[in-house]
Amino acid sequence: MSSKPFTWDPDTELNTAKQIATSARTISSLKLSTTGAGPATVYLYDTSNGSTDAGSLKWVMDAPAGGPDFNNFCDSLLFYKGIYAVLVQGGGLKPILNYSITPAPANTNPNA
Repeated sequence: MSSKPFTWDPDTELNTAKQIATSARTISSLKLSTTGAGPATVYLYDTSNGSTDAGSLKWVMDAPAGGPDFNNFCDSLLFYKGIYAVLVQGGGLKPILNYSITPAPANTNPNA
């Protein structure tokens, strides 16, 4: 199954958090960028209910001023419960998170 590209623009959407998925998904690539006026940081949590528990934190994107943070995963990053993104730094700097996701395989079991 091919991945679908999506974009989250927190400044345009006027939010600093987004529930990207509410069921198991894999991410094949991530890119975080800003206008260059300052850095941006986005935390990605493995949750379907907007929980930001430290135990749910799965990945951190950290774009420096003037450059993007880009991750292209050889083995897709698996989120068992869903994907919740939180902008923790960079609001007002036009941060943009581009991501490609697919549904996780049907036999995905977080307890295996």
